[in-house]
Amino acid sequence: LAMVLALAAYNTKHAVEGAFNIGRAITDITGPASEANLMGYAVPGQLAGGIHMRLRARAFVFQDRDDVKGALGKQFAFVSADIGMASDLVTQKVVEGLEAQLPGVYSYENVCISGTHTHSSPAGFLQYTLFQVTSLGFVPETFNAYVDGIVAAVVAAHNDLQPAVVKVANGELEGANIN
Repeated sequence: LAMVLALAAYNTKHAVEGAFNIGRAITDITGPASEANLMGYAVPGQLAGGIHMRLRARAFVFQDRDDVKGALGKQFAFVSADIGMASDLVTQKVVEGLEAQLPGVYSYENVCISGTHTHSSPAGFLQYTLFQVTSLGFVPETFNAYVDGIVAAVVAAHNDLQPAVVKVANGELEGANIN
């Protein structure tokens, strides 16, 4: 829903109705596989004991396209990452990494990073002290895996841009989640 609302807000301001290029990519952001405190339950003893499923960053890049003028417009990147939550510091470093690889294309204005709210991803990547207590501090291996993987996903999605159609569906999905 957040992606649709963000795209709708972006679309009404910048896009020609129905004309988009869209790119997509998935990258690995797993980070430490063992002895890493897991995010979300605030239990210092809850440590990862291996990998059951790899963590991923799923990036979608939307670009305005004016078929009449043959012009390409601005981009918007949405990333869904298998992490507990998004982070100001992760976003800052992702934007810096994107600026280094794709100068002048992405900024705080057009990058949205969303966490899936999993409680099975490593902690230690947030910049706020309260969140660092149970992970016993900042964990550079986790932070760098998240930042590098998200940057790689957005760059790959940007490089995958191609004409596409955006559609919205509404419905209920039963029995697909446990938490």
